[in-house]
Amino acid sequence: MAKPRTLRKTSRSDEVAQLLMDAIAAGEFEAGGRLPSENALAEEYGVSRSTLREAFKKLEQMGAIYTMHGSGSYVRARSEAAPGEEPRLERAGRVVSETFSLDRFSVTEYLDARLAIERTAISLAIDRMDDADFLTLKRILDQSEQEGCSVEEYIELDCKFHRELVRASKNEFLCLFWSHLEPCLREQQRRVVVIPGLVEGSKNKHHQLYDALLQRNKKEALAAYEAHTSTILGRFFTLASESYSSEGQKQE
Repeated sequence: MAKPRTLRKTSRSDEVAQLLMDAIAAGEFEAGGRLPSENALAEEYGVSRSTLREAFKKLEQMGAIYTMHGSGSYVRARSEAAPGEEPRLERAGRVVSETFSLDRFSVTEYLDARLAIERTAISLAIDRMDDADFLTLKRILDQSEQEGCSVEEYIELDCKFHRELVRASKNEFLCLFWSHLEPCLREQQRRVVVIPGLVEGSKNKHHQLYDALLQRNKKEALAAYEAHTSTILGRFFTLASESYSSEGQKQE
């Protein structure tokens, strides 16, 4: 029995969709061929069939696969394109490649590094934060709530909040690692901030995380952080789907 693949603690359907897209791009699933059964893929990725179906829907929206009722799901063949039109599978792969990149890194590489740094920082900060650290974070939260705070100003405040959170760990190595990662966070925010409700949702999650830190409740703080970052991959799928659809409309 194959060992289930390890998924990050983010939206499981987003993670499975990304892994499937990577597998298609790598040629693990033949273009024009049928994908393995839902049961087989659900077991391989260690998820439920409903989660797998959600992942399939994301890939269908991007034109990477299609489903035939009673037959199964198939990888879109590269030859399925009108004269002068970029094949759908190639277009989907290109859109994913362009969308799921930050600086010279993939979004998944960025998330792996970010989660490792901030989870560790939160665990350490719970015991090491002092009044000055709490005051700094509170000031950032208050500034983000001020009327007239622009999107660009909020992006900088968001980066500052996470930077100060890592600094509160009192670990110089983590701070050094974060300094190299922060440009990716800034680019991530600029890319996804167009999604409706994102800024307000981010503010709420920051407040929840701050409250848990203030209570020095490690379990609640980590849970709030997981909730804050769990939708990041899904936001990039939203961008990829919109980009794919927009390009398709231009070609028609």
